[in-house]
Amino acid sequence: MIDKFETRKVVFKNSTINKNIEECITKAVEFELLWLKSKKRYYSRVNVEDDIRIEMLEKRLKNY
Repeated sequence: MIDKFETRKVVFKNSTINKNIEECITKAVEFELLWLKSKKRYYSRVNVEDDIRIEMLEKRLKNY
């Protein structure tokens, strides 16, 4: 008997799993996919902001 189900981001208790394991797995995978997309968007923005800051600091140092 399964006592829990776990993905990288979701843990289900056995009482939830026994109701509908296929739905649990689907929802867990959907959540992880959305989380990864969100994380990618966030770090893309941070990366762009850092690139702008790096360019600005390089110009300052060059002109100093």
